[in-house]
Amino acid sequence: MKTPSYDVVVVGGGAAGLSAALVLGRARRRVAVIDAGKPRNAPAAHMQGYLSRDGMAPAELLAVGRAEIAEYGVEVIDASVADVAATGGPGFTVRLDDGVALVARRLLVATGVRDRIPDLPGVHERWGRDLLHCPYCHGWEVRDQPLGVLGSNPGSVLHAQLVRQWSDDVIYFAHTQEPSAEEAAELEARGIGVVHGEVARLVVEDDRLTGLELVDGRVVHRAAVFVRPTNVPHPDDLLRSLGCALDDAGFAIVDRTGRTSVDGLWGCGQRRRPPRPGHHVRRGRLGRRDRHQRRSRSGRHRPGRLGRRLNMTVPARLADTATATDSTSPIGNAGCVTGSQPVRTGRSCRQGTCTSPRRCSPRRTGTMPAAGPGRSDSRTGIRTRCRPHTHRRSIE
Repeated sequence: MKTPSYDVVVVGGGAAGLSAALVLGRARRRVAVIDAGKPRNAPAAHMQGYLSRDGMAPAELLAVGRAEIAEYGVEVIDASVADVAATGGPGFTVRLDDGVALVARRLLVATGVRDRIPDLPGVHERWGRDLLHCPYCHGWEVRDQPLGVLGSNPGSVLHAQLVRQWSDDVIYFAHTQEPSAEEAAELEARGIGVVHGEVARLVVEDDRLTGLELVDGRVVHRAAVFVRPTNVPHPDDLLRSLGCALDDAGFAIVDRTGRTSVDGLWGCGQRRRPPRPGHHVRRGRLGRRDRHQRRSRSGRHRPGRLGRRLNMTVPARLADTATATDSTSPIGNAGCVTGSQPVRTGRSCRQGTCTSPRRCSPRRTGTMPAAGPGRSDSRTGIRTRCRPHTHRRSIE
């Protein structure tokens, strides 16, 4: 039996993975998405703060995403990845838990992160229900109610100050993260109470959180509790197993498109910082665009707008103008054709020769010869020899 081969295999069927698969499918690439069906936000009943999908169930969003990518021939495989190995050239062999093997020219790991939360009785059962993490996601639903913030890491005090926006009745439970004197003063200034001592468990009655019990037996009534989790790498450890460069926390080091140190391998959702709404979708789109461009140019990088500009050389006929640049200008050579990096250069305009990469501007061109018509910058006294509205944006 022939091993199935794909342009891109996406590991992870969350928002980032499906978004990447959607546009790769529209680019007529053969794509497979491998989804184990264990999304990070599965405990939440609704997703909030996502334009046009506010209040939608997370599972419903993924179902809609699957239906969309199916329109472009993207395959979704419900399975877990057991092993990934790089082939001799650029490419990977992906082996699933049922023994099936896939071959991919490029691999995108979009398995995301995991939340590390305090190991207390009731915590995992209430997670995403009335034990919450993001006030922007869940604060509206518990507004004006008695709220608590469980101290568990250095960011917990700041988290309590953030939650204060949604309720006047907020208590910070120090637990394992006692506030410093300065932090205690900040909490007091915001009207946030502090309960010292470790928390023993969450008190739940009739399937609702009603408070927190401390180790000394005290019970403090709260309707909901926020905790700031610590993000840790996904336990599948696929990126590490492929030899990716990692940071001190164990996350893959990637560039702005999600490209890792391993050729042909991208990662998205591998971020230490808790994401903003829409973050995973945006990162997935950035990653798929970069992968599509690289394959379209036979694996070579297609430079962005900045890269194309910095790779341009100055036409010989502008050499005299470039020489006239004053290196002692307060602007210096950072945006000038005589600087260490040549810039994009325009054709001649109505009033003279312009060396601006876009519009005529002293900030971009450095000092220009003072003779001839033009205008002066009142701050620097630098004159330009052309007018912004007459500049042509064509390239030599």
